[in-house]
Formats: sequence, structure tokens, C-alpha cells
Amino acid sequence: MEQDLISVIVPVYKTEKYLHRCVESILMQTYKNLEIILVDDGSPDKCPKICDEYAKKDNRIKVIHKQNGGLASARNAGLDIATGCYISTVDSDDWIESQTYETTMAIMQEHNPDLIKWSYYKVSGENKKIAKKINYTSGFLYGDDKEKFLLDTLSSQAMGNNIVTCLFKREIIINKRIHIPENISMEEDLYFLTSYLLNCNNVYILPNVFLYNYFQNQQSMTKSYSDKYRDSILIAVKEMKQLLKKTNSNSENLYKAYMSRLVETIFYLIMIIEKSNKSLLEKEQELKEFIMNPDIGVYISNVLIKKYSFYKKIIFYLVKKGFYKTTFIVMNLLLFMYKLRNIQQK
Repeated sequence: MEQDLISVIVPVYKTEKYLHRCVESILMQTYKNLEIILVDDGSPDKCPKICDEYAKKDNRIKVIHKQNGGLASARNAGLDIATGCYISTVDSDDWIESQTYETTMAIMQEHNPDLIKWSYYKVSGENKKIAKKINYTSGFLYGDDKEKFLLDTLSSQAMGNNIVTCLFKREIIINKRIHIPENISMEEDLYFLTSYLLNCNNVYILPNVFLYNYFQNQQSMTKSYSDKYRDSILIAVKEMKQLLKKTNSNSENLYKAYMSRLVETIFYLIMIIEKSNKSLLEKEQELKEFIMNPDIGVYISNVLIKKYSFYKKIIFYLVKKGFYKTTFIVMNLLLFMYKLRNIQQK
């Protein structure tokens, strides 16, 4: 019996140190009928050459060389030329287990779900693995259960707001015209997965199956932060709001779930601004402009801080009251106390 074709999209940018490990893990799959699409997103290192060398060795590999446009642009480029019945994506600094597609295609052939989602390992630079398990029972999610999974995905509660641990049906992606807006430079996975979940009927969960290795590479496409981080948050919020508004029902609850994840995002933004070389006045102005954005301001005014840690309660109390300068003074003190505690523990 002929195997269905899986298109595996690998966005590539500045990962020459890890690219061989990634590609080899795909080539070594026990499931062989693969279309491997390496998307060189204008990488300035040896990645373009490495991609071309692999294409010469294995006719299952296709290479796209394009001008740098970011992760969303790279994934869209791969989707544009994909011909497989199913779509998978792997980040070029990560790797997958050898039985990944054999395991998931066995589920697909037996149950024919619209989406398969599995758990993964988070791997540090010392190759220390931490299991990241989806907080759901094994099997199908339909109707209200699928809706709850979507809500949990939006609010970061399901340990599953990424697309590298998914197997999608290309037919649904094409028919529903699912893509990632290329002005988004953060939460690209969440946007695509949310759009897909809004347009599919069911999900099959594999919580006890760990097939993906997520490497914590601080220089990767999904981990590069700059002074534009604040603007990236605002763009992501705007695009997600527009996406969720398209739903005919429950859009308000979906948007509330998405906005609840902003607590961690805003806290991290404050940390980034605090660590910058800007003056206290400049930091105050930057945070104020961010909070005064209508989408953010409405959320901040309604956020319930009781359920968060002591540190976050302090920071968000100050932000809600508009004490932006004091926020950074306190943040700096909290960071110092955190470092001091770690030194004492050693």
C-alpha cells in the first residue's frame, strides 16, 4: 500500500550549527514518503550551502532561497509549494524522533482526525531534557471539548500553542486559506494553530507521546528580540483580534482567553525595557505608550492580579495605577533580589 505524502517545512535562518542535526532527524524517519522543504530565509551564514548540499544527496528535498522575511514568511513560502496530503513543520535548530511520522500516520490512517497533536521535550544547551506534556487525555476532542482546547491554547493553558508538534491536513489549509500574516513577528504558531482550530472539526491528542525536541537556542528565529518587541506585541494582538472576530460564536470568550496570556508577555516586555540602556524617563515613556494602546489598556484595566505571583502582583498594581517610573525602580529591585537569592542557593 502506497504511503500518503507528508510535506515537512523547515524554515532556516542562522542555524548552521544545528541544521545537520535537524535535517538528519527528518531523513532518518521510519516513514519514508516525505517531501522535505528547506526554506532558506536569506540566512547570511553557511545554511544556504548546507541546504543545497542536502538537496543533491536526497531527491525528497526541495530548497527555497528567499530574501529574509521572518518566520511567518518562510513558513508561508514552504506552504505555497507543498504538495503533500499532510503538513508538518520543524524548526531548523530542533529535531524529531525517528518514529514521528510513522506514529502519527498510524493514527491518521486508523482514525482520520483533522489534526494530530503530541507532546515534546524542551532541551537546554547541556542537552538536559524536560518533558512538556499536553494537559489533556489521549484521544479525540470534538465539539465542546475541542472548543475548550482552543480556549486553553489561546490562554497558554494546554501546553500546546505551537505547530511543530502537529500534523495538519493540507486540504483544510488550502480550502480555508489558512496562512500567517507576514507582519507578525511573534506568536506566529499561535495564529496559525488558532486559525486551523477554528476551521477543523476535531483534534486527536497524544499526551504521552514525545516526538519533538525543542532546543532552547537564544539566537533562533523565534527567540530573537529587539527594540521592536513592543510593536510586535501590538501587531500580534491586532491580527489575533481580527482573526477571532471572524468567528460567528464565542468570539468574545476566545478574545478574553487570548488576552489573558498577555500578563506574561507584558511582564517580559517590562524586563526587556528595564535591561535596555535607555534612561528612566525613556523607559517610562515607552511603557506608557504601550499601555495607552486601546487594546492593551482595556485588558490592563480589567486584569485580575490575584491569581499571579507576588512579584507580578506588585508590577501589575503599579502599571494599572499608571506609576510607570516606579514600575521600573521596583522591577530593578526585584531582579536584584532574584539574582541574590540564586547566589545564596549556590
